[in-house]
Amino acid sequence: MRTEKDRHEGVTAPASQAPRPNVGPQFGIEKDPNSPPSANSTPNVRDDPDAVLREALSDLESLIGLAGVKDEVKRLMSFLKIQKERRKFGLRQSDQTLHFVFTGNPGTGKTTVARIVSKILYGFGLLKTTNVVECDRSDLVGGYLGQTAIKTDKVVTSALDGVLFIDEAYSLSGDALGHDMYGIEAISTILKRMEDHRDRLIVIAAGYPKPMETFLRTNPGLESRFTRFIRFQDYEVPDLARIFEKFCADAEYRMTPACRAHACMLFILAYHQRDERFGNARFVRNVFEAAVSRQSQRVAALPENEISRQSLVTLDAPDISFDAISGFDVRALNLDAAEWNCECPACGKASKGGVRFLGERVFCTCGQAFIFPWWSIEPSTVAGIAPDVLTSQRSIDKRGVVATPEQASPTEPHAQTSDAGSRAPEEWKADPVRGAALLQEGMRFLRNGQLELAIKSFGMAISTDWPNSDPAKQP
Repeated sequence: MRTEKDRHEGVTAPASQAPRPNVGPQFGIEKDPNSPPSANSTPNVRDDPDAVLREALSDLESLIGLAGVKDEVKRLMSFLKIQKERRKFGLRQSDQTLHFVFTGNPGTGKTTVARIVSKILYGFGLLKTTNVVECDRSDLVGGYLGQTAIKTDKVVTSALDGVLFIDEAYSLSGDALGHDMYGIEAISTILKRMEDHRDRLIVIAAGYPKPMETFLRTNPGLESRFTRFIRFQDYEVPDLARIFEKFCADAEYRMTPACRAHACMLFILAYHQRDERFGNARFVRNVFEAAVSRQSQRVAALPENEISRQSLVTLDAPDISFDAISGFDVRALNLDAAEWNCECPACGKASKGGVRFLGERVFCTCGQAFIFPWWSIEPSTVAGIAPDVLTSQRSIDKRGVVATPEQASPTEPHAQTSDAGSRAPEEWKADPVRGAALLQEGMRFLRNGQLELAIKSFGMAISTDWPNSDPAKQP
C-alpha cells in the first residue's frame, strides 16, 4: 500500500483543510475556570427562530463524538415540535419542566451543548433570547448571610428570557446533610425565581455524576424541578484523536504520520489511566499546546537558513509529550512493526497499515480514495506496552473518511494500494480476478447480514467483470 506524498510544503492548507466557516462548534470545551464569570452577558436576541433552529441542529451535528447526548437533544426537539403542533390545534400541552441536569467529567462539552439547547428553546418560541449566563458558586454566594440572596438574585435576573447554566452546582449543597447555609440560601433563591419566572427562565445544573446525585437529594424542590437528565460520557480514543486533529488544522499545523502514531499511543494510555478528573477535550488542548511548545523549541534550534514554512507548520513525533502518563517511559516505545486497522468507507473491506499510512490518502482495491484512520491500533504489533492495555482500549471505530478531490496531490494523482496496483486505466477493461474477489466480499457481507454492503459489492463485481459493463457498449 502506498500513499500520496504530501508536496504542499506547508505554505497554505489545501482547500479541504482550509479554515471552515464559523457555522458552529466542532466539539465542546467548557468554560476556563480562570476566565471571568459571564453573569452580566448581554442578551442575544435573534430575529429568525427557524434559522436559529437550523443553526442549532447544525451545531449539534458538527460536535465530535457525544452520540448519546445528540440522541437526547434530538429527543427534546421532537418533544418540543409536537408540543408546538398541539398548540396550533388548541390541544393541551405538557406541563413537564424544561430544567436540565448535565452530568459528566470536565471537558465533555456540557457548556457547548447548553448553548445549543438555548438556541433550540428560542427556535421553538419558549425563550425570547439565546442568552446563556454561565456561573458557579463564586458568582452566587456572598460573604455573609443575606448578601448571597442579593448576589444570586442579580445573576438570575441577568439570565431571564434565556438559560442559567450553573457549573459544579453540587458545590452549593455543601455535604450530604446540607451543612452550608450560604449554599442553601443560593439554592432557595434560585428555586423561588424558577417558580416566579417559570415561563422566562431555563436552568441547567451541571457537574460530576455522583456529586450531582447528592445535590438533588439535598432539597425536595430540586428533584421536582430538574426532571431532564443528559449524561456526557468521556471522549473515547477516536474522538480525542479527531479533536487533536482539529486543533492542529485550526492553528495551521500539520502532523506527520509519526506524530499521529505517537499521539494515538498517548491518547490510548491517557484513556486507560483516566479517572473522574480526566480533562477530555481540555486534556487534548493541553497536549496540543505542549506539542506546539516543543515544536517551537525544536525548530528554533535549527540554523536560520533551514527554517522554512514547512518546518514551521509541521508537528513530528518528538513534539508529543508523554509526561502526563504515569509509569511510562517513551524510550521503550517501538512502533516500527506497529499496524493500524482500517475499513474502506465504500466497500467495507478491512486492511492494515503501518505508521507511514496514518492520516494519508490511500486507495482501496475497489477504487475508493479515503483518509487512513490513525486511532485503531493492532495491540499485538506494538513493542514496549503491555498488550492488555491496548486491547482494553482497542477502538472498533476504524472506518476511513472518504477523501475529497481537493485532498489529492496535484503532482501525484494516482496513489495506489499494494493489492490493487495502479488505479484503473481510462479505457475500460474486464478484470475477472477482481470481479471474483468482489463477489466473495459480497457473499461475506451477505452472511453477516450487511445487506447494503453486499449489494454494493455485487454491483461493483458486475461492473468490473461483466462484458456488457463496458461503457462503450452501453446504449
